Amino acid sequence: MAGLRKEVWTDVLLEQYDEEVNFLDSTTDLSAFVENDKINLAEAGIDPTVLINNTTYPVAVNERTDIAHGLELDYYDTENTLLRNAEKIELAYNKMQSITRRHAQALKNKQAQRSTFNFAPTSNSAFTPVIPTTGTTNGAGEKLITEDDISIMAAIFDTMSAPDGNRHLVLHTTHWNELVRTSQTLKEQRYRSKEGVMNRVAFELFGFQIHKYKNDPLYIKATGVKAAYGTTYVPATHGIASVAFVGNEAFKAVGSIDMFDDLKNPRERGDIIGFQQRFLAGMMRNKYFGAIRTVDV
Repeated sequence: MAGLRKEVWTDVLLEQYDEEVNFLDSTTDLSAFVENDKINLAEAGIDPTVLINNTTYPVAVNERTDIAHGLELDYYDTENTLLRNAEKIELAYNKMQSITRRHAQALKNKQAQRSTFNFAPTSNSAFTPVIPTTGTTNGAGEKLITEDDISIMAAIFDTMSAPDGNRHLVLHTTHWNELVRTSQTLKEQRYRSKEGVMNRVAFELFGFQIHKYKNDPLYIKATGVKAAYGTTYVPATHGIASVAFVGNEAFKAVGSIDMFDDLKNPRERGDIIGFQQRFLAGMMRNKYFGAIRTVDV
């Protein structure tokens, strides 16, 4: 029964992401290609040149050189939770199942946070645009995000020939709320939605499927460079950001899942459990993703 119970509990970790982090379900799932908690990708070399009305022979022969990328999945560990036997007996509901689900959600939330960081460019470049907000002041000396900013990002994606039809924009919660106040499009969508709650998956703006998430990365205002992962937000130094990417170019990969349990621990008189999951998300190559960052007025 212990082995069966472990299988049931670990299955919870494989359930779909909740609404707040469902943008990860829009990426390419490479979990099936994970071997020994490592995934091997190959970035295709340059495309062949196309000749029109060619009269020069022999036609040039070029060898395509692909770039191999071996990526090791990160470790995600939850701190252990204790459920004492006396409490378990007295409860009228399955607290262990509830604890397991909270461990699963905590893992997924942390994975989503790291994923949005990996989906954000380090700095502005031709294929990884990082553009500033351009709206009026938000009352704190910063420029609001506008619909025009999203339109500009869409135009840049068009210019760099990013694949169409699977583009996503993960709006930072603050940016989302700014747009709800200033965007007529979002206001109309909100009024049409039941009880004012928008269907975030179906909602589209300038070709981007719009999502909302509270933990997008930070950018250093002075340089426009992405701050290190885990940086503490300082309003005078950092600007929040919303992340844009093409789902076909972004990936997630789930590796091994382990449950560590110490059932009927004699000292604690209860069950102790914790989980470890291998996971990685990022971009398949250094192109077709961008960010809109808040800047000062």
